[in-house]
Amino acid sequence: MQFLAIGKYDPSLSQLSQVELLPIMRKGIKQFEEDERTQSIYGLAGEPTIALITDVDTAGELDQFLSLNPLSISTDWEVHSLTNASELNETMTMLEEKVVSFLRSVEEAEEEAAEESEEAV
Repeated sequence: MQFLAIGKYDPSLSQLSQVELLPIMRKGIKQFEEDERTQSIYGLAGEPTIALITDVDTAGELDQFLSLNPLSISTDWEVHSLTNASELNETMTMLEEKVVSFLRSVEEAEEEAAEESEEAV
């Protein structure tokens, strides 16, 4: 499974100064770069933030991937699962079918209610 992990530097997570954290941050970025599970890694311009796309098999593996990296001592992670275009298209097709089915059932219910109303008169 692929995940987008966005890590934002949070000074409240560590007692170390930014100067002390710099070598640790470099080591963490290098560790992510060298890990085969890292598909891509980016910095966000003007922000103390890193964005990773990673491919792992389980939530536990993702947790270890992020938690055991040196960056974790000063990083707040936001994680999103990713789908590819074909999965997204399949989901959209299923959603479209569900919406059409729902609209048909609403239409049928309205017709039945109108018929019952006419019969009552």
